Amino acid sequence: MGIVKSGGVIISAKDSGETSRLVEVFTEQYGLLKVMAKGARRSKSRFGAATEPLTYIHGVYYLKEDSGIASLSAADIVFPFEKIRGDLEKFSYGSAWAEFLLGNLPPGEAQKPLFRQFLMALKTLENVNGDQNEKFFWAYLLKFISLLGFRPEFSICAGCSVVHSKDWMFSVENGRLYCDKCSRSLRDSLFIRLDTGENRVLSAFINSDSDVLSRLTVTRRQMKIVKEVIEGLRKYHTAGDGELKSLNFIHRVSKDNID
Repeated sequence: MGIVKSGGVIISAKDSGETSRLVEVFTEQYGLLKVMAKGARRSKSRFGAATEPLTYIHGVYYLKEDSGIASLSAADIVFPFEKIRGDLEKFSYGSAWAEFLLGNLPPGEAQKPLFRQFLMALKTLENVNGDQNEKFFWAYLLKFISLLGFRPEFSICAGCSVVHSKDWMFSVENGRLYCDKCSRSLRDSLFIRLDTGENRVLSAFINSDSDVLSRLTVTRRQMKIVKEVIEGLRKYHTAGDGELKSLNFIHRVSKDNID
């Protein structure tokens, strides 16, 4: 393919040899690319800061027909997301998004809507107050799952099309909502019970933009159930059924606060 250019976000970076760095870049035009940045770890390298995780760059890449690894020819930092990288909690959430995408993106295939949503997610995380980090992480993770091809439905009962119910049952397996009456006739071990408020939050997460989400109030109980639904969808319908390792820091802090 020769020389190509595209904006992209570094979602993985590993040292290679004595001075180089192997990165994986989620690009707008070419999807996920594995790229070798030669000499990136040298003190005066032009690639050093541009190959740090969660950095938005405009890169020039040399793609070889017979190789799965491109070469980085040039890179300009478009946005460094310094607030994310300077805050352990924000960085953990941003890294968890990157970890999820790395496990689910097909190499070399453009995913423009997903790329733009990821970029919007990072810009939002960069600017929100810390007390909203968790809410926006789970909201955008649900949006990513939807854009990868499995969009759950939270607006009507899949059995009878009713739009109002005191309690709902959500099927993780088929991603559909059932009123209490319809759910009794189904045998599904992956049902999660939702009340009206929890269902409202999930619907807002998947349908609303950042401005609306910033004004959305989510209680601790609602967040617990919402996280259970989104994690169920992630583990059942996307690659990787284990925990997102990048969230370990968040889990440790939460456990310390409880203790």
